[in-house]
Amino acid sequence: MRNIFATLLAFIVCILVSCDYSERDIADPRLPRYTEQGANTAGCVINEKVWFDPCYFGLFPSWTSCDGLTVACDSLLNYSELRFSGGYYSPGFEDLESLSVVLRLPSKQIRNLGSLRALIGSELPIDGTSVSADLITDGVSLLACSEAETVQTGKVFFRSDGSDHKAFAGTFGFSASNDCGRYDVFYGRFDYDVTQVNFISLN
Repeated sequence: MRNIFATLLAFIVCILVSCDYSERDIADPRLPRYTEQGANTAGCVINEKVWFDPCYFGLFPSWTSCDGLTVACDSLLNYSELRFSGGYYSPGFEDLESLSVVLRLPSKQIRNLGSLRALIGSELPIDGTSVSADLITDGVSLLACSEAETVQTGKVFFRSDGSDHKAFAGTFGFSASNDCGRYDVFYGRFDYDVTQVNFISLN
């Protein structure tokens, strides 16, 4: 009876862990390790495919300038977005498919390092309202492929190691589904040494 109980408990724990969208690290050498030191990297698993910022591994595909993180602000529509540029992993890194992970924050005017770091310590739901997520490839949104509403569930944590340097780090994960399909994003992490070069205005 004790063995049955132990097995059942282990099974429940495994289920709970697998549902933690924002687990800080995972034993997968293809993903950049989670840090809070300005390592200029990002990574996650999207529908069981590994995605990351290739510049972290010394790879420089033609479609990236190694800016990694772009913080864009739209003052007219009153939102800001964090765009992480990267690509899907393939064995040998021969063919990285470009894809950007976007976190859009309504009613936020993030124009500089100070307003960006004001997010640190907050935990926000990715629900399409507080924060909306998107996956963009070749300028096309994978989550806005139809007029049907996209249902999103997940969360994002904004973190720092507490020092005065310009590192901006965090973890994220979400699921999004509509008529076109479903995307499950797990073990997301990012860590960038941010300067004013990372900020752009959309209008």
